[in-house]
Amino acid sequence: EFGGWSRYVTPSKDFKVTKVGRPRLGRVEPDTVEATIAVDLAQYNFQMRAEWDDGWHDGYVYLINVSASKVADPEKVVKDPTIKDIGVERVRGAKVIGVTDVDGNPVGNRWDDEKQKKQPVSSVRYVRLELSAAQFHLDTIKNSLFIYK
Repeated sequence: EFGGWSRYVTPSKDFKVTKVGRPRLGRVEPDTVEATIAVDLAQYNFQMRAEWDDGWHDGYVYLINVSASKVADPEKVVKDPTIKDIGVERVRGAKVIGVTDVDGNPVGNRWDDEKQKKQPVSSVRYVRLELSAAQFHLDTIKNSLFIYK
């Protein structure tokens, strides 16, 4: 459980790599890598959910793997924290390419016709991401794909 504070930090419920494109001619890394991550916004009030829904399209996120079992002595972390002290294992960036609700309906302000806009079903959102193809390739070579689970 995340014990710190950040306006939009939320634990993920599910993360899946959904598309790995074939490399272009003469390249070794995939042409594209896409993923979907599920987050539950139930812990946030209406205003925060509305900000979350409307503010992420074409934005960027950080995917941070934290291992609570690797957190060092809390006394040391408070005085002089390092990344290893707080359990951060890997950090990856990704571009948001879409947000949907559990029924697959787009969420947020990305509607051409206001009549089509629906209220999201439940508090769970599925965020479609474009990952760095070059970093994904390096993680594949280093046998580090566990960070995408």
